Amino acid sequence: MGSLTTEKSGLPIGWLYASVAAVAYVYSLDQNITPNYLPIAASAYGKHSSIGTIFTVESIINGVSKPFIAKIADVISRPSACMCSLVFYTAGYLMIALSSSITHVITGCMLYTVGHSGLNLVTDIIVADISSLKWRGFVLSLTGLPFLVNTFIGAEIVNAVLKRNAWRWGYGMFVIILPVVTLPAIYILHHKHHHRRMQSVSQNSPSNCSAAGTKQLEDEDGTYWNRLKNVIVRMDFGGLVLIGISFSLLLLPLTLAKSAQRDWTHPSMLVMTVLGVLFISVFMLNERLWTQYPLFPSRFIRNRTLLIIIFIDFLYFMSGWMRTNYLSSYVYIVKDWTPREWSYFNNATTFSLCILGPVAGLIQRYTHRYKTLQVTGLSIRLMQVASQVLIGAGGAFNVAGSRVASQASVPHTDLASVVAILALCTQFGSATGSATATKLWRTTLVPCLIKYLPWLTNEEIQELFGSISKVRQYPYNDPVRQGVIKG
Repeated sequence: MGSLTTEKSGLPIGWLYASVAAVAYVYSLDQNITPNYLPIAASAYGKHSSIGTIFTVESIINGVSKPFIAKIADVISRPSACMCSLVFYTAGYLMIALSSSITHVITGCMLYTVGHSGLNLVTDIIVADISSLKWRGFVLSLTGLPFLVNTFIGAEIVNAVLKRNAWRWGYGMFVIILPVVTLPAIYILHHKHHHRRMQSVSQNSPSNCSAAGTKQLEDEDGTYWNRLKNVIVRMDFGGLVLIGISFSLLLLPLTLAKSAQRDWTHPSMLVMTVLGVLFISVFMLNERLWTQYPLFPSRFIRNRTLLIIIFIDFLYFMSGWMRTNYLSSYVYIVKDWTPREWSYFNNATTFSLCILGPVAGLIQRYTHRYKTLQVTGLSIRLMQVASQVLIGAGGAFNVAGSRVASQASVPHTDLASVVAILALCTQFGSATGSATATKLWRTTLVPCLIKYLPWLTNEEIQELFGSISKVRQYPYNDPVRQGVIKG
């Protein structure tokens, strides 16, 4: 797509900045609100413990879909990638809002995750297009500034929605708001993309270029479906499917084993694990021997900076999701807070991350020391027991260092691919952490509830285990509520 800041397309570049800012604002409002609804939605169907499985699947889909969206952005256009993301985003929320079972909620989450990850990725790519590398960390952090306002606005909305048990409406509002804000941005991006292509045609007309150049131009100006076919080939679609299936088969048994008869000795659990190892072996062979466009080309594997960043961020996200997977539900029960206060707690880490993100970006801009910045952030993260705010502070410094270090280690032509690969690996880290947390939750909580609530029947225990909304119906000092807290 090239640098958008230098194009004279008839539309001021300020319009592009404004449209990206509007999308970033609504995206942040969504992220401050809807994650609070998922435990309530799952509890409405008596399946609260399934949110761990949902988070695991979401993380895998999040990672696998980003390279696909990145290739659409590179090979077709940024606006096409944005439109694709919007369709999945709104379809997922619509399905959750109209759901009649936990299956509908899970399916909606899967659709929404494709759109959410794509929109987030496209925003990052556009910001990278319109900013220089030395300012990249700072400018990327600015997209998080709306979280500072929406932490408080979102808390008021969550408080009003949950007091009326209107979580369906809470999802449904974004089915309307998101397209209204995103479609103007897509139009501006499409306008600029079309103008750039017309300039390319003018500068590379057949009278001014060689036969080879003409052939390349014809390829670039092929039909939409030919370009989509090119996307599928160049994105290593088979490799993405293989790695997605392999991680799903390896991680989902952690979240499902406890609900299966005979736990890990059940044949389905063993088959999934064996197939997971087999698929990841086939993926590695595919990368080295068969595919023309591998997800991890040899130049990336030889890039020590990129490999170290991937390793660090994998562990960073894994540890983060092991901690946060059920933290929101835990706090909802053990604290006698209103939904507003609960929402403030849930968003405290993001609030801190967004305050200190620009600070980290400016430090990186003027010191040019992304390694020191990242080590400082990870050191702060180790003090996470002190406060949600410290966790956010550590995240801000780590993210700024990771983004700039990974992007600085490759040429601009590999920018979108590196952004997507880093996202893929970090999301697999999130999936690993989420699956581990779910295994611990399902294994330990029910025996603890039986221990501290011996007067309840097994059916009543399962009902409490399946719904945090049911637990919240008991007053804070009620023996049942206190027994759950002890458990």
